[in-house]
Order: sequence, then structure tokens, then C-alpha cells
Amino acid sequence: MIRPLIFALALLAPLAAQAQTQTQTPAGLDKTLDALHAAAAKADGKTYFSLWTPGAVFIGTDAGERWTIEQFKAAFGPWFDKGEGFTYVPRERHLDMVPAPCGCVAVFDEILDSPKYGVTRDSGVAVRGEDGTWRLVQYHLTLPIPDALTDKLTAEIKAYLANKHP
Repeated sequence: MIRPLIFALALLAPLAAQAQTQTQTPAGLDKTLDALHAAAAKADGKTYFSLWTPGAVFIGTDAGERWTIEQFKAAFGPWFDKGEGFTYVPRERHLDMVPAPCGCVAVFDEILDSPKYGVTRDSGVAVRGEDGTWRLVQYHLTLPIPDALTDKLTAEIKAYLANKHP
């Protein structure tokens, strides 16, 4: 009777460990995201771009905005050089570990306030390097649309695209 119970517990242990890994907060990722937003607001390109992995991807609000971090740096680095940054203040943040064997992959999403755009949302993937530092692999900025406005706005977007791309 004891052996089947031990066997069952042995089978369930990996699942319990995976569940625990999924709910653990990725320590230090808060600091990286805070540093990202602070550097962007101060137009500190050196710090901002140091928080990304080589080959990282930035996905903007427009459907055509998908840049490698090098492309993004080429496009927006000059803005930072002129002292022009962009301000997004986190209002709400969710951080979750991905159940990867290394324990070094996390996903995040935030509700952000922007003086220019109002309420925005970002989401992304980050990896923790051997030095313990979290860096972004993918970042996606969106403009959340209230459900009550979806029909009207999608119709406007369709009309705009039809006129832009006949």
C-alpha cells in the first residue's frame, strides 16, 4: 500500500515543481523594466539599449513596426542623442517565470500611462544571463482598445488601409 503511494508522489513531484516554477516571481526583472522605462524617459540610449539581448525584437503599435534591436537603435537612437525620450509609467505589472529547465526565461505584461498616448500595454519576454541580469528578448507595445469601441475603430482602420494601399 505504501509503495503505490510513493510511486504516485514520485510521478507528481515534477508537476508540483513545474507549478512552483511558474508562480515564482523572476527576481530582478522588476529592476530591469524600471531601468528601461527610466532610461527611455531620460533619453539615455546607452542604458536603454544595454537592457536588450543581441537580436532582440521590438514590436510597435503599428502593424508595420517590427524591428530588431539594432534596427530600433538606428531609428530611435538619434532621438535619444537629441535628448528626446518617451515616457511610460507602469501602473500595473505581471511577471511570470516560464517553466524552462534553466529557470532563466520570464514573460511580463504591464499597463502603462503615457503623456502622449494615454493608457498603453506592453508585454514581452526576458532572459536572465549567467551574471543574473535580466535582458529583453522581445517587447511589444500596444494601445488597448476598449471593447465598446472595437467595431468603430476596426472599421476606421480598414478604411484607412484600403485608401492607403489600393
